[in-house]
Amino acid sequence: MNICFVVGAFPNMKCGIGDYTFNLAEALVDMKYNVSIITSLQASTDVSNIDVCNVVSEWNFRNLKKIILTLKELKPDVVCIQYPSNEYKKNLMVNVLPFFIKKIIKCPIIETIQEYSVFTILGKIRNAISIYNANRIIVVEEEYIPMIKRLNKKSQITYIPITSSIKKSKLNNKEVEELRKRIDNSSDKLISYFGFANQTKGIEELFYAIKEISGVKLLFISELQESVEYHKNLIELYKKLEIEDRIIITGFLGEKEVADYIKCSDTCVIPFKNGVSKRNSSFLAAYNQNIPVVTTT
Repeated sequence: MNICFVVGAFPNMKCGIGDYTFNLAEALVDMKYNVSIITSLQASTDVSNIDVCNVVSEWNFRNLKKIILTLKELKPDVVCIQYPSNEYKKNLMVNVLPFFIKKIIKCPIIETIQEYSVFTILGKIRNAISIYNANRIIVVEEEYIPMIKRLNKKSQITYIPITSSIKKSKLNNKEVEELRKRIDNSSDKLISYFGFANQTKGIEELFYAIKEISGVKLLFISELQESVEYHKNLIELYKKLEIEDRIIITGFLGEKEVADYIKCSDTCVIPFKNGVSKRNSSFLAAYNQNIPVVTTT
């Protein structure tokens, strides 16, 4: 059976949904399925046993023909579309893509929806188009099912919970202590934060808390880039609070390093503004390390 995934990002791009798709594709290959990926130009093609077609420069109508031609070459038995993606932006092309696949490629379409509850009204309207044309829908939270059934009563909707691509750290106690000293050779408690830095994560509150608690440092396992407006605001905030010397920013790390860094912290704090849910892979990554996790409900 030939399975083709359409996904906005794929390793080595920085995207949780891209990592999710990669792990799923590898598992399917292990089960002897033939797997191909249609994704963005920035993605790596150096993946064994998976045919990565990084052919999409932008996810707009100018690239619709390129996707259809690629699908014709791949001849999939089923196309699985991963939704959403930062790479899609607000382009309607991805939402009408299932219609064209059904008409031209003539194969079933599965759409996996990962963040439905945080879509804007316009986002839900755009997604309704692809939902209507999908033969089967996969959701990562059970609460999405009644919402989506109102839009597509004919297609089967299946709940499949996600797991984190960040597996349990293999460091022993001695190695944890050694890494801890390399990160911060002081007697301070080490609080870790892991995840992309965006407006839904409550990072400002975390900075204010660090300001108020003595003897604690924040291991910020993420990126803060001056070129990103929200990141720039966060940088200005911790400078204003005068806590620069109490924040250790790692930048982007690989999966193994993330697991090890979380493991060597005393606790992980992820104050989601909308509360933690089963689809929050950063929470699952911290949970996998068997350390205390503080989050919001």
